[in-house]
Amino acid sequence: MKEPNATASATTGRAVQFESFGGPETLRVREVPVPQAGPGQIRVRVAAAGLNPMDWFMTSDAETAARFGLSLPCGFGTDYAGIVDQVGEGVREFAAGDRVFGGAMSRAVADYVLIEDAGTIAAGGEAHRTPDGVDDRTAAALAIAGCTAAAALAVINPGPG
Repeated sequence: MKEPNATASATTGRAVQFESFGGPETLRVREVPVPQAGPGQIRVRVAAAGLNPMDWFMTSDAETAARFGLSLPCGFGTDYAGIVDQVGEGVREFAAGDRVFGGAMSRAVADYVLIEDAGTIAAGGEAHRTPDGVDDRTAAALAIAGCTAAAALAVINPGPG
């Protein structure tokens, strides 16, 4: 069984959050406690975050945010890429030092993000190993856009030629 491990230095980090709905003017960089990975979680030191139209819709519209289970105050951004720096008890898929990317609903624009080992973008976040040769900025643009592309291809079901 893997023992939890951590980069034990910072006790606070930064996260972009909003406390009222509106445009970009509602976003604030806040100093927040660095989260700690619990059982079944990994903590990712975010190197890059991607933004999508969905992120802006949830920031500007309370009804849209509520449909995704979000309430104020709230974090911002979904797509992220970075390095696993802490592994909670029971996690076997990832280890400290792994490069990962994925989605963390309205929490990704932060120094650190907690991800459930077996989560989904909407529930606990998701993580995938970043392929060799893919930089963090590119990987941070893959989660939502990749899911959208995969869904479109599934509906269209293109064949050869």
